[in-house]
Amino acid sequence: LCVLGFAGAEEGGAETGSRLAARRARFVAAEIAKQGVERDRIRAEARTRGFTQGGRPGVQRAPAVRVVLMPVAG
Repeated sequence: LCVLGFAGAEEGGAETGSRLAARRARFVAAEIAKQGVERDRIRAEARTRGFTQGGRPGVQRAPAVRVVLMPVAG
C-alpha cells in the first residue's frame, strides 16, 4: 500500500506543508498497520498541493490522505 498525505499552500508554506502531509500519511499508515497489514508493506509519502504542477493556489481543500493499492511485482 502507498499512503499519500496531502497539504496545501494555505497550510503554512512549503516546508510546513510537507511536514504536515508526511504526518498525515504516517498516521494513516500506522492505523492501517493496527488493522493487521504488515508495516513493511505500507509506504507513506507526502504530497503538497499548490507547490506542484497542477495545484490551484487559493482553492481551499480539506485535509486529505489517499491510499493507493499497488500490484505485487513479479
